[in-house]
Amino acid sequence: MPYSAYLGQVTRWKADFGHLRFGASCGIVLGPILFAYSNANRQNFPTQIVKRNGFVMEVWPAIDIRGGLCVRLEQGDYARETVYGEEPREVALQFVEQGAQYLHLVDLEGAREGLPVNLPSVQEILASVDITCELGGGIRDEQSIEELLDFGLERLVLGTSALKDPDWFREICTKFPHRLVLGID
Repeated sequence: MPYSAYLGQVTRWKADFGHLRFGASCGIVLGPILFAYSNANRQNFPTQIVKRNGFVMEVWPAIDIRGGLCVRLEQGDYARETVYGEEPREVALQFVEQGAQYLHLVDLEGAREGLPVNLPSVQEILASVDITCELGGGIRDEQSIEELLDFGLERLVLGTSALKDPDWFREICTKFPHRLVLGID
């Protein structure tokens, strides 16, 4: 689906997400797009930001990477995979050409293995685009967080480790303010 079609879906989305407020900002992964909510006051909204109920919703197109390929898993099932691009870098460039200002990258093997695996593909994307990128999948300790942020990613999405140890997640968020997002997909 073209990025512009996702934007159309988002503008028609009528959900009241005010109850999702976890502080100044939070991120929630829903399907192929990351919806990041922030109650920050912004004057000029890019086309991919939608305002609802006093909150701001940013649309981050996602690139799920497995084996160096862009894939989509049907209901998270690795046995039901569709390859929609052989070059994640090219898909990233297509999103940028269509107006994306952010990219949400997912290392599916990293999520499964518990540590990032597809870093060469991520590095190619970062070297090819000049927009904000974040990564999720297999990020479960402070050392990985430090290394990935040094790698050039703007934000990281944590799920398993944050949900298993909320106190650790709260603490790590204070060490890396505004750089971590909770993924609850």
